Amino acid sequence: MALANYALTFKTFAEQDADAAATQYEAAAHLLAEARTIDPKESYFVEIDSRMAAAKAEIDKAAQQAKALAMGRDRKAIREAEARGNTAGASGSKSLTSDQPDTPQQGEFRSYIRAQWKNRTQPPTDADFPQLVDTGRLGWKLTPEQARQVVQSEANSWSDRKSKMDIYLSQLKSFIQNGILSAEGRGQLRKLSANLGLTNAETAAIESKVTFREPAKTRAGGTKP
Repeated sequence: MALANYALTFKTFAEQDADAAATQYEAAAHLLAEARTIDPKESYFVEIDSRMAAAKAEIDKAAQQAKALAMGRDRKAIREAEARGNTAGASGSKSLTSDQPDTPQQGEFRSYIRAQWKNRTQPPTDADFPQLVDTGRLGWKLTPEQARQVVQSEANSWSDRKSKMDIYLSQLKSFIQNGILSAEGRGQLRKLSANLGLTNAETAAIESKVTFREPAKTRAGGTKP
């Protein structure tokens, strides 16, 4: 049995599975030790010992090489990931918003964009950005980076607000049953609008798109009688 495991050790090692070969080697060594206790004077054990020692050295060497290769691959993967991150950071730096407070000119330009996008129903497009950046640069004397920061942050804010309003509209419709919004539903919607950070004016604008009634109230398209 020891010799069989020893033979399997070489076969597995040849298949480039050093871990499995090491396991089979340990099994062969254990069985050989048991055999030695039965007949400790057997001279054949000396030859087997030398062969197994040579096999163990080769297995250990292969395991070390495999470990070194794996570490090399890991280091390469880390360097590549860092390089991708640095590249993405460099290419995306122009679209990132700044943590610095607005200058007076940036604040005025921000108000301008909000007024322009107040009734917008579709997300800002790629074509909007360069035009608005130029508007901020020429109209408010901003640097291209300052104008770009304002435009990007307002686009993010618009998209975030639109998502929240879409959620409120969807949940409003879910609470309406047979054209009626119950008192419980109204209470839950008040909590939802507060959690979403929507103003009363925004929720009223959303509800004006849906026809429904409430107990003790009559409502059609958001208009009280």
